[in-house]
Amino acid sequence: MMEKPIREPEPISSEDPMIRPLPADAILLHIGIHKTGTTALQGAASASREPLSTCGTTYPGRRKDHHAEAMALVDTKVGWETVSTPRRNAQIWRKFADTVSQTGGRVLISSEFFCQANDKQAQRAVGSLGADRVHVVLGLRPLAKLLPSSWQQYLKNGRTGSYESWLKHVLADPPGMKQTPSFWLRNDIPAVLDRWAELIGPDRITAVMVDPNHRDRMSDTVCTLLDLPPRLLSAQTQGIRSNRAMTGAEAELIRQVNVVARRELSSPDYIALVRNGAARRMVEGRTPGPLERELGLPAWTAPRLAEIGATHLSALRSSGVHIVGDPSILAAPADTSEPSLATELPIDAAVQALLGTLLKVSTAKGNRTDERLVRAVKSRKLAEVALVRARAKLRLGTRGSRRRAGRPRKLGGTTDTTSGQVEEAVEDAHSELE
Repeated sequence: MMEKPIREPEPISSEDPMIRPLPADAILLHIGIHKTGTTALQGAASASREPLSTCGTTYPGRRKDHHAEAMALVDTKVGWETVSTPRRNAQIWRKFADTVSQTGGRVLISSEFFCQANDKQAQRAVGSLGADRVHVVLGLRPLAKLLPSSWQQYLKNGRTGSYESWLKHVLADPPGMKQTPSFWLRNDIPAVLDRWAELIGPDRITAVMVDPNHRDRMSDTVCTLLDLPPRLLSAQTQGIRSNRAMTGAEAELIRQVNVVARRELSSPDYIALVRNGAARRMVEGRTPGPLERELGLPAWTAPRLAEIGATHLSALRSSGVHIVGDPSILAAPADTSEPSLATELPIDAAVQALLGTLLKVSTAKGNRTDERLVRAVKSRKLAEVALVRARAKLRLGTRGSRRRAGRPRKLGGTTDTTSGQVEEAVEDAHSELE
């Protein structure tokens, strides 16, 4: 490991002279970290490909982010049944890196999965993209702000363990790596900074302090680094969907569903029906009431969080990287209270979760329900109509099945008796509301 100069830079803004545009052929690698507003930046960049290109910056590909390429680099798996395919992953990364390295002008690449790279994988990324061109930018938040949202993200990937047991595992000294090994690969700030500084030097790394009072700090910093018009990206983030945290009751619903789903569903079906169906619809389709609480942190975590925060702050200040914002937020006292793990779920949350699953089933069967119509109908009304029609259909289906020799086909454990019910419910609800 190379020796790095020890200095404590003053907190600066993205307009400070220390943050200057990168060379005209620079590749800016945005490596995360997870849960630091990465979705907003990626959405803004993907929506701005044309103006970025006009300004001499390429945002490669057609997707919103570069997760597929980053996950190929770090050889990570999705789902509990997925088999690692190192050879295919190597091909995916090589094709992407070759394309980027041959692209002139500035290039922006963004995926939080890059921060999971080990030493060898990070070295491969830098070497294949061009060691003389790569610069890194990453967002940092206090660990206390990351823990609840990180556990919820693991829930959406099928984890079944309780919040309390997970906290004890990851905050142990030394920290546990068995349940969710990716957590400390992502959030060990000293190791992440050392890894990339060893490869490209600290002067080519910019750490942005993510602060809810300065939501555009990351996008504005990226604009400065890429010599883009001020606020070109932040103007796009206004309409980008934010990842609202689940309430305690919503999280517990998904956890309990996971316990059964891990036995009853395949991993692809789980991703489609639960993560992208029930969980996403429940989060995006409703606003929690004033009495619904998000997950907190128990009081016993405070001393350990203070210890880790002080370590992270010291490592950042001595790293020599450019710092945007006030780094002391990393060591700010954690706001601890008893976690909200309510067991009573509001009806509208259950309705949205159910609708999310039904919509995915309907779409998978080729019945392309127009979600805009569903959103236009009041949840309670749609649920009432859907349930009435479902009961009628099920009764008819049962009588019909007695006359037929065959059994209804299944998709992800759901029979054809649900086919088209959501579309019909939408039509009926609309006609009754007119």
